[in-house]
Amino acid sequence: MKKIICVLAVAVMLLSLLSGCNMLWDVAGSTAKTYSTDDLTLELPANMMDLKGDDFEEYDMVYANDKFGIFLLKEPREDFADYDPDLDVQGYAELMTEASREVSDAEPVLSRSAAGNPVITYEATVDGETFSYYTVLLGNDEAFFSLQFYCGKDKFEELLADFETYEATITLKE
Repeated sequence: MKKIICVLAVAVMLLSLLSGCNMLWDVAGSTAKTYSTDDLTLELPANMMDLKGDDFEEYDMVYANDKFGIFLLKEPREDFADYDPDLDVQGYAELMTEASREVSDAEPVLSRSAAGNPVITYEATVDGETFSYYTVLLGNDEAFFSLQFYCGKDKFEELLADFETYEATITLKE
């Protein structure tokens, strides 16, 4: 649980950094591109900037453009063996919801997406700016995955359908 809270805190800090950046690339007209890790693939706009580096080494994927960003966190199932050796994706989603309470401005909402995945939506304020999160929870036999889409609160309603579209392109590798 402490690891999850720490990761969420780092995500909030990255948002603080990004909110101060002047990102000049344009999303409009951007073509789709496949982004991959050893464990999954998904389609996002081709203009996503790779922000993964030493500051975000615990993440498998960190991308952003001038509209939104994503973080992908992989957590091996064995990390949860002492907590619950039979933990499933729904149980993982409930743990992530609890962890989200630590950084959220309001009660996080756990629901199911149109794609059938557990998702958490919540808001957090960083340096006076409020961000909205759409977190997709996934799992395979080896690990759990938390894929966070985030954007400014004022853009969330506009981008929610896009987040759902990107979510629908996720393919977990077995």
